Amino acid sequence: MKKKGKIIAISGMDASGKSTVSRFLQEELKRRNIQYIVTKQPCLCIKRWGEFKDLLKNQSEELDFKMIGGLISWGRVNTQVKEVEPALENGIWIICERYILDIMAWSIFRKAPDKYIKSWILPIYNEDILFLCDSDCETICRRLNARGEGEKIGEDSKQNVNQLVQLYRKLAKERAAIFVDTNRDFKDAKEIIYTTLDKMRCENE
Repeated sequence: MKKKGKIIAISGMDASGKSTVSRFLQEELKRRNIQYIVTKQPCLCIKRWGEFKDLLKNQSEELDFKMIGGLISWGRVNTQVKEVEPALENGIWIICERYILDIMAWSIFRKAPDKYIKSWILPIYNEDILFLCDSDCETICRRLNARGEGEKIGEDSKQNVNQLVQLYRKLAKERAAIFVDTNRDFKDAKEIIYTTLDKMRCENE
Protein backbone atom coordinates (compact mmCIF):
# COMPACT_ATOMS: atom_id res chain seq x y z
CA MET A 1 0.00 0.00 0.00
CA LYS A 2 1.27 3.45 -0.90
CA LYS A 3 0.78 5.36 2.32
CA LYS A 4 -0.16 9.01 1.82
CA GLY A 5 -1.27 9.75 5.37
CA LYS A 6 0.66 9.57 8.65
CA ILE A 7 0.32 7.47 11.78
CA ILE A 8 0.88 9.29 15.06
CA ALA A 9 0.87 7.12 18.17
CA ILE A 10 0.24 8.48 21.66
CA SER A 11 1.37 6.00 24.28
CA GLY A 12 1.68 5.89 28.05
CA MET A 13 0.29 4.49 31.26
CA ASP A 14 -3.34 4.93 32.22
CA ALA A 15 -3.76 8.42 33.71
CA SER A 16 -0.56 9.63 32.08
CA GLY A 17 -2.31 12.30 30.00
CA LYS A 18 -2.85 10.59 26.63
CA SER A 19 -6.33 12.08 26.12
CA THR A 20 -5.06 15.59 26.83
CA VAL A 21 -2.11 15.25 24.46
CA SER A 22 -4.44 13.77 21.83
CA ARG A 23 -6.73 16.79 22.20
CA PHE A 24 -3.79 19.18 21.73
CA LEU A 25 -2.71 17.26 18.64
CA GLN A 26 -6.21 17.28 17.17
CA GLU A 27 -6.48 21.03 17.71
CA GLU A 28 -3.17 21.62 15.92
CA LEU A 29 -4.07 19.36 13.00
CA LYS A 30 -7.37 21.22 12.61
CA ARG A 31 -5.51 24.52 12.64
CA ARG A 32 -3.27 23.25 9.85
CA ASN A 33 -6.26 21.92 7.85
CA ILE A 34 -4.96 18.34 8.05
CA GLN A 35 -7.70 15.73 7.94
CA TYR A 36 -7.44 13.02 10.61
CA ILE A 37 -9.25 10.24 12.43
CA VAL A 38 -8.74 8.95 15.98
CA THR A 39 -8.41 5.27 16.86
CA LYS A 40 -8.21 3.82 20.35
CA GLN A 41 -6.94 0.65 21.97
CA PRO A 42 -8.65 -1.58 23.04
CA CYS A 43 -11.06 -1.12 20.15
CA LEU A 44 -14.73 -0.52 20.88
CA CYS A 45 -15.87 -4.05 20.05
CA ILE A 46 -13.53 -5.45 22.73
CA LYS A 47 -14.34 -2.80 25.34
CA ARG A 48 -18.04 -3.60 24.95
CA TRP A 49 -17.34 -7.21 25.87
CA GLY A 50 -18.04 -7.25 29.62
CA GLU A 51 -15.76 -10.19 30.37
CA PHE A 52 -12.75 -8.22 29.10
CA LYS A 53 -12.62 -6.07 32.24
CA ASP A 54 -12.80 -9.17 34.40
CA LEU A 55 -9.97 -10.68 32.39
CA LEU A 56 -7.80 -7.63 33.03
CA LYS A 57 -8.27 -7.97 36.78
CA ASN A 58 -7.65 -11.73 36.91
CA GLN A 59 -4.01 -12.47 37.63
CA SER A 60 -4.44 -16.16 38.51
CA GLU A 61 -4.82 -17.67 35.02
CA GLU A 62 -1.54 -18.52 33.28
CA LEU A 63 -3.10 -17.96 29.85
CA ASP A 64 -4.35 -14.47 30.62
CA PHE A 65 -1.41 -12.77 28.94
CA LYS A 66 -2.14 -14.70 25.72
CA MET A 67 -5.82 -13.83 25.76
CA ILE A 68 -5.32 -10.14 26.61
CA GLY A 69 -2.42 -9.52 24.22
CA GLY A 70 -4.06 -11.51 21.44
CA LEU A 71 -7.40 -9.74 21.84
CA ILE A 72 -5.89 -6.26 21.85
CA SER A 73 -3.66 -7.07 18.88
CA TRP A 74 -6.63 -8.51 16.97
CA GLY A 75 -8.62 -5.36 17.70
CA ARG A 76 -5.78 -3.15 16.46
CA VAL A 77 -5.39 -5.16 13.23
CA ASN A 78 -9.16 -5.17 12.71
CA THR A 79 -9.18 -1.38 13.05
CA GLN A 80 -6.20 -1.18 10.71
CA VAL A 81 -7.99 -3.06 7.94
CA LYS A 82 -11.37 -1.34 8.32
CA GLU A 83 -10.34 2.23 9.16
CA VAL A 84 -6.62 2.90 9.02
CA GLU A 85 -5.71 1.56 5.57
CA PRO A 86 -8.51 3.40 3.69
CA ALA A 87 -7.67 6.61 5.54
CA LEU A 88 -3.93 6.39 4.82
CA GLU A 89 -4.57 5.77 1.13
CA ASN A 90 -6.59 9.00 1.04
CA GLY A 91 -3.95 11.08 2.78
CA ILE A 92 -5.77 11.16 6.12
CA TRP A 93 -3.67 11.14 9.28
CA ILE A 94 -4.31 8.60 12.04
CA ILE A 95 -4.07 9.43 15.73
CA CYS A 96 -3.64 6.19 17.68
CA GLU A 97 -4.34 6.49 21.39
CA ARG A 98 -2.28 3.52 22.61
CA TYR A 99 -0.41 1.56 19.99
CA ILE A 100 2.51 -0.85 19.53
CA LEU A 101 4.49 0.47 22.49
CA ASP A 102 1.55 -0.14 24.82
CA ILE A 103 1.08 -3.72 23.61
CA MET A 104 4.79 -4.34 24.21
CA ALA A 105 4.98 -2.75 27.66
CA TRP A 106 1.91 -4.44 29.10
CA SER A 107 2.75 -7.81 27.53
CA ILE A 108 6.25 -7.74 28.99
CA PHE A 109 4.78 -6.73 32.34
CA ARG A 110 2.42 -9.72 32.16
CA LYS A 111 5.44 -11.92 31.39
CA ALA A 112 4.38 -12.86 27.88
CA PRO A 113 7.13 -14.66 25.94
CA ASP A 114 8.87 -12.69 23.18
CA LYS A 115 7.51 -14.99 20.47
CA TYR A 116 3.94 -13.99 21.36
CA ILE A 117 4.73 -10.28 21.55
CA LYS A 118 6.49 -10.34 18.17
CA SER A 119 3.55 -12.14 16.56
CA TRP A 120 1.10 -9.57 17.99
CA ILE A 121 2.94 -6.48 16.75
CA LEU A 122 4.21 -7.89 13.41
CA PRO A 123 1.00 -7.16 11.40
CA ILE A 124 0.63 -3.63 12.80
CA TYR A 125 2.00 -0.69 10.81
CA ASN A 126 4.84 1.17 12.47
CA GLU A 127 4.01 4.69 13.55
CA ASP A 128 5.54 7.71 11.81
CA ILE A 129 5.70 9.61 15.08
CA LEU A 130 5.48 8.24 18.62
CA PHE A 131 4.72 10.46 21.61
CA LEU A 132 5.25 9.02 25.09
CA CYS A 133 3.15 10.69 27.77
CA ASP A 134 5.71 10.49 30.54
CA SER A 135 4.47 10.84 34.12
CA ASP A 136 6.16 9.65 37.30
CA CYS A 137 4.86 6.89 39.54
CA GLU A 138 3.44 9.17 42.24
CA THR A 139 1.51 11.31 39.76
CA ILE A 140 -0.04 8.29 38.04
CA CYS A 141 -1.02 6.65 41.34
CA ARG A 142 -2.63 9.89 42.53
CA ARG A 143 -4.62 10.27 39.31
CA LEU A 144 -5.72 6.62 39.31
CA ASN A 145 -6.92 6.85 42.90
CA ALA A 146 -8.79 10.07 42.11
CA ARG A 147 -10.57 8.23 39.29
CA GLY A 148 -11.27 5.21 41.46
CA GLU A 149 -9.33 3.01 39.02
CA GLY A 150 -6.58 1.75 41.28
CA GLU A 151 -7.87 -1.82 41.06
CA LYS A 152 -6.71 -2.32 37.47
CA ILE A 153 -4.14 -5.05 36.94
CA GLY A 154 -0.67 -3.74 37.60
CA GLU A 155 -1.92 -0.44 38.92
CA ASP A 156 -2.84 -1.35 42.48
CA SER A 157 0.60 -0.76 43.95
CA LYS A 158 3.39 1.75 43.51
CA GLN A 159 5.82 -1.06 42.84
CA ASN A 160 3.84 -2.26 39.83
CA VAL A 161 3.24 1.24 38.52
CA ASN A 162 6.92 2.06 38.82
CA GLN A 163 7.83 -1.12 36.95
CA LEU A 164 5.49 -0.19 34.13
CA VAL A 165 6.74 3.40 33.99
CA GLN A 166 10.32 2.16 33.63
CA LEU A 167 9.26 -0.34 30.95
CA TYR A 168 7.52 2.38 28.98
CA ARG A 169 10.57 4.64 29.16
CA LYS A 170 12.99 1.91 28.11
CA LEU A 171 10.88 0.77 25.16
CA ALA A 172 10.12 4.37 24.14
CA LYS A 173 13.82 5.14 23.86
CA GLU A 174 14.31 2.04 21.71
CA ARG A 175 11.51 3.18 19.39
CA ALA A 176 12.87 6.75 19.20
CA ALA A 177 9.78 8.21 20.88
CA ILE A 178 9.32 11.88 21.64
CA PHE A 179 8.94 12.26 25.41
CA VAL A 180 6.22 14.64 26.60
CA ASP A 181 6.35 15.60 30.28
CA THR A 182 2.76 15.15 31.48
CA ASN A 183 3.37 15.34 35.22
CA ARG A 184 1.81 18.69 35.89
CA ASP A 185 0.35 21.34 33.62
CA PHE A 186 1.26 19.98 30.17
CA LYS A 187 2.77 23.37 29.38
CA ASP A 188 5.39 21.91 27.03
CA ALA A 189 3.06 19.50 25.22
CA LYS A 190 1.67 22.03 22.75
CA GLU A 191 5.13 23.31 21.84
CA ILE A 192 6.45 19.77 21.33
CA ILE A 193 3.49 18.91 19.08
CA TYR A 194 3.88 22.14 17.09
CA THR A 195 7.62 21.60 16.60
CA THR A 196 7.16 17.94 15.63
CA LEU A 197 4.53 18.73 13.00
CA ASP A 198 6.71 21.50 11.56
CA LYS A 199 9.60 19.04 11.28
CA MET A 200 7.39 16.46 9.55
CA ARG A 201 6.22 19.10 7.08
CA CYS A 202 9.80 20.12 6.26
CA GLU A 203 10.84 16.49 5.75
CA ASN A 204 7.98 16.00 3.26
CA GLU A 205 8.74 19.08 1.21
